[in-house]
Amino acid sequence: DPNSEERISSGAGRFDFGLERRVSKRDEIWLGAWESEITGRRQATLTSVRHEGTGMQVVRTFTLADKGSHLSCKQTLINIGNETKRHNHWSRTFGGGGGIVVIPLSEWSRYKNHYVMFEPEDRIHLAPEDEAISIQENCLVISGAPEYPKLGLDSMEGWFSYLMPNDLLFVKKYPVFPDKLYGERVPMTISIWYVENHRDTLTTTELEPIGPLETIAPGERVSFTEEWYLVDHEFPEENTTLDVKAVVDASKTLIGLRK
Repeated sequence: DPNSEERISSGAGRFDFGLERRVSKRDEIWLGAWESEITGRRQATLTSVRHEGTGMQVVRTFTLADKGSHLSCKQTLINIGNETKRHNHWSRTFGGGGGIVVIPLSEWSRYKNHYVMFEPEDRIHLAPEDEAISIQENCLVISGAPEYPKLGLDSMEGWFSYLMPNDLLFVKKYPVFPDKLYGERVPMTISIWYVENHRDTLTTTELEPIGPLETIAPGERVSFTEEWYLVDHEFPEENTTLDVKAVVDASKTLIGLRK
């Protein structure tokens, strides 16, 4: 019940839409009941309520490949109202805690160190430095919890990886649009939220591709698809000793960027 005073923690397959802090409150979508349907072979669809507060309805379609771990996750935003809306896809997927994030960097970034850090009191540090964050093999590597948990990047490579302590490599692949507007407070295609002792000693990492700002006329719909993959990959004895090149090679092979 979204009106209940008891809050629940929604699970790992989380998606949302923005703009962050600009979109109306939407607990009925975030925590309310969804309709579910088997819509094809290895495919299921979830449909939200028609949410009058935002004028939106959300449909999420999940398709599992015949072989392997490949899961396609498509989120569609439908404008059910009478006014044109502007929203973007925002993923909010939890990964197992204590892992290592590897994000390939584009040649150019608007940020000095290729990322920004969100700090208290709505400050955004445009050139942060943090002991848990390094650049290796042309990738941003997050090997532990930074000083503040929320980061933003503008990489246009369209994929990143998360190696978990249970020896699983989780790779996300998604579209990027260099010619479209990324409309958050700072332009970013990825947000990472890496926190220790979040709740009841829970350590987790939120792995968040962000879509461009889309203009949605009444009756129109827009979609954004993430491709998820899992593969066995040994976790290092120490987070700081990761073989980054091996992770990059494994990731590219998995998502078809390297034969």
